[in-house]
Amino acid sequence: MRFGLRSLVIAILCFCAAVSLFCGIERKTVVVQTGDPMDVTIVGEGFFEVVDVAQGRTYYTRTGRLDCGTDDLLAIRSSTLALQPQIAIGKATEMRIKPTGEVQVTDDDSDLWVTVGQLELVRFQRPQFLAKCGQGLFRATEASGVPQSAAPGTRGLGLLCSGWLEKPRVIVDEQAMWVASFAIFFSVSMIVSCILARPKEKRVTCKGLDE
Repeated sequence: MRFGLRSLVIAILCFCAAVSLFCGIERKTVVVQTGDPMDVTIVGEGFFEVVDVAQGRTYYTRTGRLDCGTDDLLAIRSSTLALQPQIAIGKATEMRIKPTGEVQVTDDDSDLWVTVGQLELVRFQRPQFLAKCGQGLFRATEASGVPQSAAPGTRGLGLLCSGWLEKPRVIVDEQAMWVASFAIFFSVSMIVSCILARPKEKRVTCKGLDE
């Protein structure tokens, strides 16, 4: 069977369509309960503003796995990303975060909860244009607009929920996966067949010219 240019074009189009199906796999975030008061999820719109103390760069994230970082400042766990505005929790033995962002601590010497800081959230006019930096981090761009910070629950920002964590989840349509797999197999087979079926050039020699 011989395959021409038309078959090759069809195969390439099938391959592109299959790849688009894979790229169109739906990715969502789900909220899971951890029971850890240092885990915080944003219920609604908004991002945490963080600064990489090692590089001095500002990022935005919805990751709320918090911990006590450098200089006892509240930071993203296992990172050099300090929350903004900075909140020092000192040597507290317990900490809790209220839905409106107040950070309260207590220690062994007292049963009283003391407010040591206020978490803020940041919103953008066009968050879909934030630049992805990996590991759930984003950078502001001209298209995303100027970041606007405020307390949770104000100016259209969401509230905080302690003890819960937002995690990514991939939603896979099994039927779409089968279709995409078949399309890729079919298109690759056609492309290979087109390459192998190309007519070989016949070499014409003129014996009389060399005599």
